[in-house]
Amino acid sequence: MPKRLSGPAEARRPRFVHWLLAAYNIAVLIAASLAINLGWQHPPMPLFPLMLSLLGLWFLAVFAMVLVHEFGHAFFAVAGGWHIHLIGIGPIQIRPDPFRVRLGYLPVSGDVGGYVLAWPLSARRRREGAVPYYAGGAIASAFGAGLSILLALTLPAGSAERAWLTGFSILSFFQGAIFNLIPMRLGTMRSDGQAIVDHVFGSADDLEEAIQDLSVKVLSGVRPRDWDGGLVARLAQIPPEHALRPAVLEMLFAWHFDRGDIDGARRVLATMDEAIAQDGDAAKPFLVSFQFTKAFFIAHVDGDGEGALAILKTLPNAPPWRSLHWRVRAAIAIALKNKAEALLAVRRFQQSLRGSFYVVPSEDDWELARELARRAQAL
Repeated sequence: MPKRLSGPAEARRPRFVHWLLAAYNIAVLIAASLAINLGWQHPPMPLFPLMLSLLGLWFLAVFAMVLVHEFGHAFFAVAGGWHIHLIGIGPIQIRPDPFRVRLGYLPVSGDVGGYVLAWPLSARRRREGAVPYYAGGAIASAFGAGLSILLALTLPAGSAERAWLTGFSILSFFQGAIFNLIPMRLGTMRSDGQAIVDHVFGSADDLEEAIQDLSVKVLSGVRPRDWDGGLVARLAQIPPEHALRPAVLEMLFAWHFDRGDIDGARRVLATMDEAIAQDGDAAKPFLVSFQFTKAFFIAHVDGDGEGALAILKTLPNAPPWRSLHWRVRAAIAIALKNKAEALLAVRRFQQSLRGSFYVVPSEDDWELARELARRAQAL
């Protein structure tokens, strides 16, 4: 596997290993579903209720597998002296500080993913705790698979509980443990096994590590003005062909803007424009977010409400963009000195922060809402 993240052109070409891994996943899913379906000697049922009952059991098995795997990561991270910021399991996000749970959209496809965001509290803990943290999910999955098999053997043959535990053990062992330990990079993501290889053999790209460190700080609510200057300087050297360049440029914009360096923020915006134009399809995931950022800057800093409004008309006003939409609407109304519209937009912005299923608002978001409210009242 390459040491660097794939560039835009390379990321669009699926390699043979991607198809092989997809086939492996499908085989495991089929095996687990057959274990549930064939192992359950249920009374005769109409086809549709039977399908619904099996779908519920199947979804619970996948969800439980992800739950055990991610909390394994979290357990070993805490044991190694790392700080847990966020545990995500499908539509659920758990924030330990302060403890908050956000329920988002339910995955209609039955596809449930998970992640744990953590960082070491010192360089020594990074060296000593990284491997247990990365391997913790696979260890927990293997342990859960073994325990579920032992429990299944104590239950009557043909029972729904035994069938479910059998399917869960297959998922936990072959997906939660084996699959996650295969060293691989898929686009901008890396498996647990690849993270272990990078740490043990020192093969991780230092730029990639810097991006990950700063991403955790962003999600942890650390103010951009408080980011480490050396880390920001390292990110400023990101090459034009890097797949994550648009996302990094957004971070750099936030750093300049929060420090009051308007000229620096304007230069980053111009660079972002060029990056979006050059990267084409690879930059599309970042395009909407960037356009919201640009519209807000034009209205809030330059006072060009008409120009910002022209951009806003091309952007969505639906989850997960609703909060950004009303933030920009408030800035535009203030720039156009429309007090009634500004107060309405600020109120909708505050409501979107309180009721969002898609983002956990930071203190920065609330501070901006208060600033916009003050400016709207002063019109």
